[in-house]
Amino acid sequence: MTYDFWIMASITELIDYPDDGSDEYTPQSTFQALMDILAIHVPIEEFVHRFF
Repeated sequence: MTYDFWIMASITELIDYPDDGSDEYTPQSTFQALMDILAIHVPIEEFVHRFF
């Protein structure tokens, strides 16, 4: 069985910037852990590149 649903979140809720002076980012750990538990693939890198 497959379910479809939408999640609305701002880009800043999907990523963390460890250093304010750098463009390097990491996926937000709590959001990533939740998606891993639910076995949902979220293409965060694609979202970031489209947003910026």
